[in-house]
Amino acid sequence: MDKIVKIIIILLLIILLVFGVMGKFDLSYFKTKLIFDNDFNEMFDSIKILTDSLDIKIIKSNNDKVNVKIYDRDKDKVLVKVEDNTLIIENNIKKTNLFFCFGKREAIISLPEKEYNLLIETTSGDILSKIDFINANINSTSGDIKLNKVNDLNVKITSGDVIVSEVNNITIDSTSGDIEIGKVNDSVNINVTSGDVDINDLTITKESNIKSTSGDVDINKSSNDIYCNTKTISGEIKVNNNDRHANYELSIDTKSGDITIR
Repeated sequence: MDKIVKIIIILLLIILLVFGVMGKFDLSYFKTKLIFDNDFNEMFDSIKILTDSLDIKIIKSNNDKVNVKIYDRDKDKVLVKVEDNTLIIENNIKKTNLFFCFGKREAIISLPEKEYNLLIETTSGDILSKIDFINANINSTSGDIKLNKVNDLNVKITSGDVIVSEVNNITIDSTSGDIEIGKVNDSVNINVTSGDVDINDLTITKESNIKSTSGDVDINKSSNDIYCNTKTISGEIKVNNNDRHANYELSIDTKSGDITIR
């Protein structure tokens, strides 16, 4: 039955495309466009975004105003409001009965420069932020995540890369995707099934751990005295200046992958 439904959908797509090219059918209904563009005067400390399929871009505002732009197809299915000191954005593709569309589905949020709290739950879509956050909690099924500076970051992702410029405390649970962190200041707890872990500058003041089933772990520089307790089943281990009497321990466990700490 599932195969029959898929075949029917594919045939409908082909028919729509053919008639659209011939000018027999108006495809503008399926094209994304600017459906929401609004400034907000209310101040808030938190941002909550709930969406099934939407790219999210958070940027610095050119003025003191908050602006939200959303590019999609159906304006009636979008909810944007400020409530309980929180900017709330909801956009659920399942409610639109939309099985395809042309163009990029995207939310662009422009914020005055300050630190916010962030909560994002999304099924599919990339996340890009150039704003610093106090706390950020992100739950994503599919899509890349790129963040600036975060104090406490918690990410749960099924498929997609995670890139963070600087973080104090970070927890990541990833099934598939590479993890790249510029600087860690306090603690790191990473569990990844398939993907490399790359940390440029590591400082820990708490017990930390990195677990990987398949992928390399590479730490370019450790800025304080730590003991790296490493174990791998299939891979090479290279650790410089490992101090067993250090105050803090970093445990690194891989099943298949090299461990390199410079």
